[in-house]
Amino acid sequence: MTFAQHWDAAVSTSGDRPFLIFEGPDRSVSQWTYREFDEAVTRMAATLAASGVTPGSSVHVVLRNCPAFIAIWLACARSGAWMVPVDPTSTARDISRHLDRVRPAAGICAASRADVYAAGVKESAAGRLATVELAETAAGVSGAAGRTATATGPAVAPTDRLAVMFTSGTTSEPKGVVLTQHNYAHVADTMSAIVGLRPEHRWLVTLPLFHANAQYYCIAPAIAVGASVALTSTFSASQWLRQARDPLPLTSGISAP
Repeated sequence: MTFAQHWDAAVSTSGDRPFLIFEGPDRSVSQWTYREFDEAVTRMAATLAASGVTPGSSVHVVLRNCPAFIAIWLACARSGAWMVPVDPTSTARDISRHLDRVRPAAGICAASRADVYAAGVKESAAGRLATVELAETAAGVSGAAGRTATATGPAVAPTDRLAVMFTSGTTSEPKGVVLTQHNYAHVADTMSAIVGLRPEHRWLVTLPLFHANAQYYCIAPAIAVGASVALTSTFSASQWLRQARDPLPLTSGISAP
């Protein structure tokens, strides 16, 4: 299977079940069912398409944990594009080097750090890039409201690229690791089986989304079985117990610090 098929299946079979509960920086809580978030994914796909993203092209993503990050990931999966998620604290020099290596069709950054991203774009070889600035809050997935897009994208194959993640670069120049639709689908199935994940369970995700672990071992497995995800905007050692203990809407379940 492809990861896009996993998402479509989850929307079809678990549409009215909770998918994402997000605690923002101000501790406000927003939630979406699978079907509601699929509408956000469709709007995000329209935003990407309007920025020049087509099947096979890449999207450079520089965002902290937020609903928009997940919507971009799923929109890329469905449309046949691929994402390049990087550390949201990247400097302008880091951003410039990323852009020169992956030559994305569009860049997505936080509106609050748009100046740093613009400086990186200017330093890059291209010197210009279609850029979308989003809020790292629940509002970030409603910015494309009013745009239209078909819910069904082009057919994607298991071997199609879905992401390129750069290694940390602590010992040498960061290397870009290619991840396919099948990589995500396989780890989703494998991890959900290993932990015995069920639809009524919920992951508490405080890990950074640009990192592999939050994607591979938490959100992808949840999608595979129709479980839900409680996502925090950042990790806080002092707040973790409170977040795990709080009576979030609907049901609660297993957590992954």
